[in-house]
Amino acid sequence: GAYWRGDSRNEMLQRIYGTAWANDNDLKAYLTMVEEAERRDHRKIAREMDLFHLQEEAQGSVFWHPKGWRIWQALEQYVRRRIDEAGYVEVRTPQLLDSKFWEQSGHWGKY
Repeated sequence: GAYWRGDSRNEMLQRIYGTAWANDNDLKAYLTMVEEAERRDHRKIAREMDLFHLQEEAQGSVFWHPKGWRIWQALEQYVRRRIDEAGYVEVRTPQLLDSKFWEQSGHWGKY
């Protein structure tokens, strides 16, 4: 939730979102864009095509299903070929890091 002045000891606030448009054409263009974004939502497509799933207990982690993993591997091979052809090198960093890393970056307090 959102709290007054960001302090959880204060009362929780209700967020209200709104939009305004100069004319009907701008509104229609926006609504079309929103519909298109919903149609292309990767979570919806993944569910419909049985590509992967997400779990609340592991936010930010993808649990690949066989078809999705094959697509991932094909894309990865393509990108690696392009990287090699362009003369770049690939690096890989760890996903799990000690809390000291997040403390140093200032992010630890957000978790």
